[in-house]
Amino acid sequence: MKSLYSVIQNDNSSRLPKQPTAAKNSFDAQEARKSYQLSLIDSFSLLSNYYDEILDNPELYYVPVNEIRFGSSITGSTKLFLGDLLTLWQDEPWHTTCPKCNSQSLFIFGAGGSPLSGSGSAWGVCKKCRKSVDGVRPFGKFFGAVLRKRPRPKKKGASSLTIEKVLAGVKQ
Repeated sequence: MKSLYSVIQNDNSSRLPKQPTAAKNSFDAQEARKSYQLSLIDSFSLLSNYYDEILDNPELYYVPVNEIRFGSSITGSTKLFLGDLLTLWQDEPWHTTCPKCNSQSLFIFGAGGSPLSGSGSAWGVCKKCRKSVDGVRPFGKFFGAVLRKRPRPKKKGASSLTIEKVLAGVKQ
C-alpha cells in the first residue's frame, strides 16, 4: 500500500466538502456541520486503512478537525485532532449504538461535562440512519476513553495539512 503522506504531498486537488464556516442562519450551519460530519464518518473505513501511518506521522496525526469537541470541568476544552479521532472511534464509547435506529453506527463528535459528578453528555451522528444524536450518557465513559487513548506523537501545534486533503488522499 502506498504511503498516505506521499499521496497527499503529490495531490493538488481537494474533492470533499470544506469544513463548515459561518452560515447565514443556524439551520444552514447545522446542515453544513452534519454534511461535513457524515463525510468524515463515510471515510472512516478508508482512514482506518492508514491508521498506523496516521498515528506515527505527526503531520497526519495533528490534522485539525474543527467539528470535534471535548471538554471537562477538570481539563477545560481539549482540542482533538485526526489521530485522536481515529483512536477514539476504534471502540466504544466513541463509536457506539445509535439510540434512534439501534445500529452500531453512532460516531461521537464531542462530549462535555464533569468527570467528578458524572453530569454531562456526548453528541454524534449515526452513519446508518444519518441522524444527529444529543444527550448520550454517561459522560464519565467518554472522559475515560480520552484519558486512555494512545499517546500523541511529539509535535508542537497543528499540522499544515487539511482534513480535506487527507480525505482526498485516502480516496485515491
